[in-house]
Amino acid sequence: RYALHTRALPLALEICFVSNNRLYGSVGLRTLPEHLVNLDLSRNRLVGPVDLTELPRNLEALSLFHNRIRQSVIFFGQLPPNMECVELQFVAETNRIGELRGTSTKNVETLGKMFRGIPLKHIHIE
Repeated sequence: RYALHTRALPLALEICFVSNNRLYGSVGLRTLPEHLVNLDLSRNRLVGPVDLTELPRNLEALSLFHNRIRQSVIFFGQLPPNMECVELQFVAETNRIGELRGTSTKNVETLGKMFRGIPLKHIHIE
């Protein structure tokens, strides 16, 4: 078992695949390196809270599926312009997420394609 400390990741890091490594602890997405493009933290033992309001501007893909995230609402802000996918998983044996709520210039259908595994009725734009 290893604790995840995103603040300790190298500042120049662009790609980080650490899936299936028995990582545990919270997911500190606000302290990710600013040049990060792809982050795969899937298949670990990470818990919330998950906050998608301040992601690195270059981030294109974020995978958090198959963890132990239990959160009724995950908030998001303006997502990075090149964001292609955020894999959270809605309800499974692992993550349990109630809904996504946030601000975006994208419509719900576009966000639904980006937030893979989250039903459209659980994505709310304010």
